[in-house]
Amino acid sequence: MKQQLYINNVVFRILFPAIAGLILYLAMLMVFGSLDQLAESFFSQEALFIIILTYLNHEWSVFRLKKGSGQEIFTGGNAIRLFLYLAAVTLVTLTITSVTILVYFIIIIGYFHFLTELITLNVLMLLFQMLIHMYYIGIIQIAHLHAISMEQEETHTEQLELELETFENEMNPGLLMDCLETLISLIHKDIQDAEKYIQNLSNHYRYLLENRQREFIEMDLEMKSGEDLVYLLVRAGAKDMSLEYGKGQDFRGIKIIPGTLSYIVFYIVNNMIISSLSPVNIHVSLDKDKNVLVSCRNRPRLMPADVQTGNLKRLNRSYTHYTGFGIEVNKGMDMFEWKVPHIPEIRED
Repeated sequence: MKQQLYINNVVFRILFPAIAGLILYLAMLMVFGSLDQLAESFFSQEALFIIILTYLNHEWSVFRLKKGSGQEIFTGGNAIRLFLYLAAVTLVTLTITSVTILVYFIIIIGYFHFLTELITLNVLMLLFQMLIHMYYIGIIQIAHLHAISMEQEETHTEQLELELETFENEMNPGLLMDCLETLISLIHKDIQDAEKYIQNLSNHYRYLLENRQREFIEMDLEMKSGEDLVYLLVRAGAKDMSLEYGKGQDFRGIKIIPGTLSYIVFYIVNNMIISSLSPVNIHVSLDKDKNVLVSCRNRPRLMPADVQTGNLKRLNRSYTHYTGFGIEVNKGMDMFEWKVPHIPEIRED
């Protein structure tokens, strides 16, 4: 991890404790500068002793921080874990410092009156540990904030790209061009038929524009838009295609994400053989759990066209959010079926 590179840097681990130890030694001289026992207690070897003591405490800090639990504790927001962690660091630091001082004063130099030095060095080592952990916390917090900022920026960029892709897919410029070309032909052939075509075209695109920001919509409105779309596609060249709904079934109160039926219809047009020899009848019904079933005969093209995978991902993400399930696609030898999960009663904001 980038915020822990200084821990793994050999030069840093050699130089930093040495410099910190010298600074702590100078601090000790300042503390005892006015005391009579300074000349008796502190000699040049004691500077080396404090540096060694600093190394021991620093390596202990490196060992704890490299275990990986530090970042979780400092960024997790768990006050109890943080308290226990700091208490453990304090206890181990006092133990290392006290044992090292005992060994040095009693065994090495044979000096037994070092209570003041013991307290002072323990306080200094605790401050040293505090500075190390504050530095570590600062690094991981900066890295954490940077990661959040980058994630937000990436999310914002993805949202903009998704909105643009969604808008382009919903507007379907290819369909619009085909419809306009068909309309030009109808104007020269039959004015009344052209007016009906314009009305269906207007209804379809008005539905897309008015509901593109809605999370879900009533099934009957989606069905009406689906009928307009099928009519436009049939007149634009996709012959022998029809859309029918389950007889005797009540679609009132059924919610669906806007554009679901349009996506399925476009998938069928792009990927199924549609001709007078192989007509396509799109059947919409409900199962016993009120899931929407959309099915047709499975007559796949040899060279499938664009399947609009971006729209499918968006729809699956939305359905999973509301129901926990995505759109289930079942492919059989003769039938192709989409199972759109039932959206429970949710009050839309």
